[in-house]
Amino acid sequence: MNKKIKYIITANKLIAIYDGKQITLNTSDERYKKVMGYISKEETEKAIDFLFPGKKIVKYTDGQFIIRGGNVYLKGETDPIHKLIADKLVSFHKNDLPYMPLIKFWKNLKKNPSEYSKEQLFRFLTVNEHPITSEGYFLAYKYVNIKDDGNVVDSYTGKFNNNIGQKPHMDRKDVEENPDKPCGPGLHVAAYEYAKSKQMIEVLVNPKHVVSIPRDHNEQKMRVTDYTVIGFGRGKYNGEFIPQKEIIERMKNGIKNNAGFSFRDMTAKQIVRVVKYVSGWKMPFNLKSKQTIIKNAEKIFIKLGYMKKDQAINIHNMTAKKIVDFVKGATGKKITNSLKSKKTIIKKAEKILEEV
Repeated sequence: MNKKIKYIITANKLIAIYDGKQITLNTSDERYKKVMGYISKEETEKAIDFLFPGKKIVKYTDGQFIIRGGNVYLKGETDPIHKLIADKLVSFHKNDLPYMPLIKFWKNLKKNPSEYSKEQLFRFLTVNEHPITSEGYFLAYKYVNIKDDGNVVDSYTGKFNNNIGQKPHMDRKDVEENPDKPCGPGLHVAAYEYAKSKQMIEVLVNPKHVVSIPRDHNEQKMRVTDYTVIGFGRGKYNGEFIPQKEIIERMKNGIKNNAGFSFRDMTAKQIVRVVKYVSGWKMPFNLKSKQTIIKNAEKIFIKLGYMKKDQAINIHNMTAKKIVDFVKGATGKKITNSLKSKKTIIKKAEKILEEV
């Protein structure tokens, strides 16, 4: 049975009643003129959507979100969702965006052990307009340093690898959780306006990994335990939602533009994940060693044009000493110190790496 909306119009106000809910608008209310326009044109559905957005949420999400007592709930849950999520549901619907990313975001957020961190994150996302991804993560930014060999590292310690596909990690107990401390340990990400520089990367953050947002920086940066590097910053992303295909394109472009990209700094699991993520190719799990996985991953990326052969090996821009150290770390083999020129060292290094 279709429910109907009823109106009571007086000299100075409008009362609308729908599905047991009532809303009153005075003539001074900016919404009054809008609703009266819908009424005069007999645009009933538009009037309902405008006055009772909760009803629109239920319909838009196929009943995944429901309304009780004026609050919005994810079906099967007892705690109402945050107002930010409810507002984004309305906005996503208005812009014809999928609702599942918001459900995933909410479920990821609920895994964050700190209620205070959750509230801080809502303010951060509201103020800085960060898009949400298909997996329920959000996009953020980070300024970095690029070393002589092309590798990307964090700007503070220089110890965290930030090449495309990397996923730096710190234990939560080691991250400063007090927002009143402007500087403290943790992996730092930020809003675009805070991070923008010539050497800026884009990262994805799972809301469950947010720890604190320092107050002294106008809530433009945060400390987290984990993030995934997806690209080099090309400007602020404008929009509320970033689809998976856009993330993959950013990773592809980042890999092509980063002379320091190398699988050798990743774990075997990370390599398999990045290859599938970017190329769609699933590497077999019966590969016996990390060296074999690296070799196969490089072949795939070189074939697809994401890497150059010398980029995969990543030695030509290194100093002679760094080449020697790199080969020893990657293969366990030591290049003799009697070699007199960098050109000879490179030639020897390439031969060793090709035999791995």
